[in-house]
Amino acid sequence: MKKKVVSLALTGIMSITMAASAFAYPESNNRFVTESGQRTGSIHGDHQYGRMTLKLDTIVWYDNYAYASLYEVCPGKPRNNLGTVTVGMYNREASNNFYMSGACTYYAEYTKVSPEGAAVFSNLRIQNFP
Repeated sequence: MKKKVVSLALTGIMSITMAASAFAYPESNNRFVTESGQRTGSIHGDHQYGRMTLKLDTIVWYDNYAYASLYEVCPGKPRNNLGTVTVGMYNREASNNFYMSGACTYYAEYTKVSPEGAAVFSNLRIQNFP
């Protein structure tokens, strides 16, 4: 009888632990960006695909554009660039899905290209759920 109770208790604890890791809390980070080098805050990977979205709010000249790169930071490894999305005069919003490992954190970095020095305002978002 005592073994059954202990076995049942251990089974319950393991079920709760596995359920908590299977249903990890979704995170996102959104930032209004205007200058090259600005970053979102970091979010944790969740062993699933996440998304980076760059939306161009204001553009002054036709040859201005902006892009954002998603970086993966894993313990004991160098920073890894997973890819880039680009927006401009004729493509005002772009997004891409990336696999996000549970052991790593992720952030996006913004770059604007404005030969005339004109203002380019954008909204940059990363999330660990599609």
